[in-house]
Amino acid sequence: MKKFLFLATVSMLSVVACTDQNLLEEGLITPIANDVEAVAVPTNRNNNPIIIVSFDKVAGHLIFEDNQGHKGHNITTSVWRNKHVIWEIKKGEDIKITNIYPKKESQNIFEGDGPIAQSDGSWKGRVQSKATGSELYNVDYNIGEDSYTDDPKLQVQN
Repeated sequence: MKKFLFLATVSMLSVVACTDQNLLEEGLITPIANDVEAVAVPTNRNNNPIIIVSFDKVAGHLIFEDNQGHKGHNITTSVWRNKHVIWEIKKGEDIKITNIYPKKESQNIFEGDGPIAQSDGSWKGRVQSKATGSELYNVDYNIGEDSYTDDPKLQVQN
């Protein structure tokens, strides 16, 4: 029986061993390699995309890591209509997000004015039911008294 390793969507840092091939056959994970042990990332559109935000002190900008396996300064996260997108600050980071909004040349794929700050410091926005294409957006944030802006991308999936 093949053994598959995949990133669990409940925790980006968890790696789970699975001997049940049903997850693969049902399309809940996508293999990256065809070895006996394959690494896979979740593709289930029933899960809300979660983007963890940290700060790269050497480079002087944010690092975004989503529960789809993307990590870096400029990532593209897949989102689905009528689903929430959640931004969380990585534990131990001294970052405060002050706004998330579409760039001037981009559309707003979110309901209302866009993502809203939550009481725990995270941000949450719901993708519009008729959203299509992609959105280039800005994340305004503070580290101490200093203010910054970074600009990742969201891609609406059908």
